[in-house]
Amino acid sequence: MLKERYAKGDIAADDYRERSMILEDEYYQDDYWLYAENAEMIQFKEKYVKGEIDSQEYIEKRTAIKKLHNTSPLNILKERFDNGEISATEYKKIRNE
Repeated sequence: MLKERYAKGDIAADDYRERSMILEDEYYQDDYWLYAENAEMIQFKEKYVKGEIDSQEYIEKRTAIKKLHNTSPLNILKERFDNGEISATEYKKIRNE
């Protein structure tokens, strides 16, 4: 769809390259499956390709969706430790339980 928009002259070459690179980068990430099977992300990606949202908004939303799906107990524990909410001792104790 993005190529079609570019071929019709609906978007400028710079915008086409930027959007293509962002989408291509997403494809090569380890968590591609998250975006490929997530209905919310698919709809959001379509809006991005249609030009209804800009790159910054797309990247922010993609990051938020990734964060939502990356909330295993261990990841939450790591985040709490990184934010200084728990000490190293508490972190090690909880991790080993």
